Amino acid sequence: MSNYNSDTFCPLPFIHVCTQRNGDFMPCGQSRQYTGHNAYGDTVETAWNSEFYKQLRLDLINGVRNKNCDFCWQYDDKKQLSRRTRNLAWHGAREQVIKLVDEARQHNGAISSLPEEMLIKLDNTCNLKCPTCNQYQSSLHEAEVNKMREQKIELTSWQLFVEHEWQDRGRDSSQPFPKTIMDSVNNLREISIEGGEPFVNKQMLDLLDHCIDNNLKDIKIVTTSNLTSLTKQVIDKLAQLNNVHLWISWDTLDSERFRFIRYPADYNHFQKNLKRLIATGIHINFSYTLSVFNALDVVTTLTELERYSVEEIVFKPVVAPNYFSPRYLDLKTKAILIKSLREYKTTNSVLQRSLAETIYLLEQDENDCDAIVQERTRILTVYDQLRNTNYKKLFPYL
Repeated sequence: MSNYNSDTFCPLPFIHVCTQRNGDFMPCGQSRQYTGHNAYGDTVETAWNSEFYKQLRLDLINGVRNKNCDFCWQYDDKKQLSRRTRNLAWHGAREQVIKLVDEARQHNGAISSLPEEMLIKLDNTCNLKCPTCNQYQSSLHEAEVNKMREQKIELTSWQLFVEHEWQDRGRDSSQPFPKTIMDSVNNLREISIEGGEPFVNKQMLDLLDHCIDNNLKDIKIVTTSNLTSLTKQVIDKLAQLNNVHLWISWDTLDSERFRFIRYPADYNHFQKNLKRLIATGIHINFSYTLSVFNALDVVTTLTELERYSVEEIVFKPVVAPNYFSPRYLDLKTKAILIKSLREYKTTNSVLQRSLAETIYLLEQDENDCDAIVQERTRILTVYDQLRNTNYKKLFPYL
């Protein structure tokens, strides 16, 4: 029997810490608040039992919706799969987690053991500028936004929002990790890394070398990659580690559309790296992002992804920028998409739930459709000018 309120409990603040790009510690990558500690001058130990962390643990145990977790509460209220509910299913019944909850109750939210998981957020260094991405997560997007400013091209409302909300680009990827982070790695069970594109980031490569050189080959390393930047040298490093879990971003089988969606990626190079990874035995899963650009080939792509018999396929529709969300397709195209999602058959329970949630999302009434479509047309025209692409040829329904 659980010793916590399952309506609010999340195991992450008991086993997990996230290092934000500017060095702050967070309970998870979707946190609304920071601990107020800084990884460059402070340590995991001091952040781990700060007043912020202790109060958060007590709230989640006792049924209080701490505002730090607003992102998950929004998903929970819509009966959708949140990061909290996913981690509750994975860790909620673990004996170690139950013991940590008891300890936190007895010591005003404090626990003696350090986190066993760490999410490390790298800076925005990336080799692609996917249209559904933004300048906070891609250095190439950042350069393009600067070019738009130079050419007096009006930024979209989404680009302006990103500039306002996430101005900090974080730690410099050319610099080594702070020693406080590297010291913490040695005692971890799992490390997750977010970019940018991790494998073009020197800090990611330094982390792999650290694990290899210090015989930390059994630590679970989880990251997502567009796979287009991998070299034989990097694949050889990954092959020396025993527990790498690589999520591969894959959204279409069409080479021209692939280049547009993952601009300026080469589909043949992607396929070659995929075959190399499979040959090493590295654990792979797929991440599929549904947008206006792949709405009509979703069935063929998912069928191919499932052919690899991976454990999980993350299927997620674009929500922001809203002008690339499938919610704002024309009614005829959206009806075709909904029909294809309804008829798609899969035995993967997580994918089934994601498809159902996406159908629900697509069936909701939308406001300001004309203005959003107009903004989509304008930014796609700008991208065609800057990138020498032709969106009307590739996506005539837009």
